Amino acid sequence: MAINCQQWIIHSKKVGCNSIMLSENITPATDYPLKKKGTAEIIRRNQDRGLYFMEGVDGKDFYCVEKPIPVTELLINGETVMVDDPLHETGMRKLAAKAKGKVLVGGLGLGLIAHALEHNLNVSKVDIVEKNPDVLDLVKPHIPEVISEWVMLTRDIPFPDRPITVHKGDVFDKKWSEGDYDTIIIDLWVRSSGGPLRIAGGGPSDIMDAYMWWKVRNPDADVFIWGVNDTNINPAMTKQPCELMTELKKEMSRKNLNEVI
Repeated sequence: MAINCQQWIIHSKKVGCNSIMLSENITPATDYPLKKKGTAEIIRRNQDRGLYFMEGVDGKDFYCVEKPIPVTELLINGETVMVDDPLHETGMRKLAAKAKGKVLVGGLGLGLIAHALEHNLNVSKVDIVEKNPDVLDLVKPHIPEVISEWVMLTRDIPFPDRPITVHKGDVFDKKWSEGDYDTIIIDLWVRSSGGPLRIAGGGPSDIMDAYMWWKVRNPDADVFIWGVNDTNINPAMTKQPCELMTELKKEMSRKNLNEVI
């Protein structure tokens, strides 16, 4: 039987956890056409009613889906590398809100970070670097090319064009890694079937080693890495997991979360 979200919200609060209840999921990727190009494919599925981890993002431990919600996925060689579920969509928005000045983004994914950066008036320029040409073909047409004029007009702020540019390349190349950026956002790591984190298509597997690699080359820039359990490096995460969330994760080696609870 599916979990009762209202009861879960009350229970989780009593044990020191923060939860939210959702009945819809509308993101910039919701209207992307379902399409396959070479190694890459965009699909859409329903996320079933139930309980899911929020990982401390935006101060929440769990989100509870009251009724099935659509989730868009980007697959490479049949493996999911990015989704627009509430955890990831919220995470990208929160990371984008912390950006300023000239921004470098490693990994295009579904382009959620680009759409979020579009509305950040503290950002003057965005360079997004993606190495997979099939991902570029599928997703780049949906990426805004300038910071939102609507935001500028509604706030009566005269800004020149502030470009958002998607490039084909490797973000670890010197051209990008030693550029003059104020904010660097890296979202490249994936995990398959409970295995170790790795970069799809190859690259450094240890996230903290990669973080230090970027900081050495860009000591004055803010370096943010999605997926790190550190509120300084991943400011989308604003709290450490509650005890119940930690316990449930330990019990999930052979079951999914909704079987555990």
